[in-house]
Amino acid sequence: MTMRRLFRGLLLAPLVCLAAAHAQAPSGDLRSAQTERIEAAARTFMKDTGIANMSFLLMRGETVLMRRDYGAYDETTVLPLASATKWVTGAMIMRSVDRGELSLDASIGAYVSGLPGTHAGLRVRELLSYTAGLPSLADGGGDIAQNKRMAMDEAARALAVRPPTTPPSTDFAYGGPDFQFLGAALEAKTGSKWASVFDEAFARPMGLSPFYWSNPKGPNPPNTVANPLLQAGAATTLTAYGRFLTMIAGKGVFEGRRYLSEAAIRRMEESATDGLTLRYVPDGAPDGAAYNLAHWCERPAPSGCLMLSSPGAFGVYPWIDRPNGLHGVIFVEDRLARIAGEARAFRDEMIASARSGAQ
Repeated sequence: MTMRRLFRGLLLAPLVCLAAAHAQAPSGDLRSAQTERIEAAARTFMKDTGIANMSFLLMRGETVLMRRDYGAYDETTVLPLASATKWVTGAMIMRSVDRGELSLDASIGAYVSGLPGTHAGLRVRELLSYTAGLPSLADGGGDIAQNKRMAMDEAARALAVRPPTTPPSTDFAYGGPDFQFLGAALEAKTGSKWASVFDEAFARPMGLSPFYWSNPKGPNPPNTVANPLLQAGAATTLTAYGRFLTMIAGKGVFEGRRYLSEAAIRRMEESATDGLTLRYVPDGAPDGAAYNLAHWCERPAPSGCLMLSSPGAFGVYPWIDRPNGLHGVIFVEDRLARIAGEARAFRDEMIASARSGAQ
């Protein structure tokens, strides 16, 4: 059963199938030749992958350069983010760091009680970068199958029954249960549930609606999910995710309001895997990429990461191109491992087309 079927009826608004692009947003400061080139690239992406439904967003700063919806998708379409959730979770943790509630260098046991010694000493930074030595997604880390109604601190203690696989800060292993420990820490320090903190911190002031925190294992009503899957359980619209991504691209500022400090963004974008063994990298991940705090650096450079991304296993592909001041989202539901190469080619063509107008 696909994630779209799991969320249908709860999260998805009624959709009307259309054959061509529709609900076309104004094309910012792009010329017609540029928009035509990008639309041709979108058609090529859909033809090469066999995808019938797709939306994409291309932005420069807070200006929408292009927004297109194809097939059954429109501005109301909600999709499961899978690992595109990670970037949002990372922002939540960094907000608590900004506020002095959490420290990247603190041990998780300072915040979450009852953890065994094998886990209590793991640092927040290690958990946020999958370098804590915990079992990877390939090892079946356990968080995906957890009871969605259990308390998050209870979830963390249950996950700690399974010992680490390797010593901390020796390797990178993607997709383990690391983020659930961070969620328990944030809830302990704030005294509020994860979704409530998110609503106060980002969703309400930024207009991120609808935005659901749940679990890929089932379409539970979000208000019953006390233990959302923090690495892969969110679902939202392209517009809402685009607003969040614009804040990250704006180095913590959105519509004149600061949500994260520049220092927080800078720390998020520092590589956490230099010199470490890459024990597990998932299918569809960018070749040669490093991992930062809760997202990928596709193009590392001495001056800093040039291309940031956090693609999800179900196909949603957000990205930020720092040198060119562009960012965007490819909004689709398919297996990332099947379409990743075509998605990156489409993204790179969008960037090349947008840049051509500045030359």
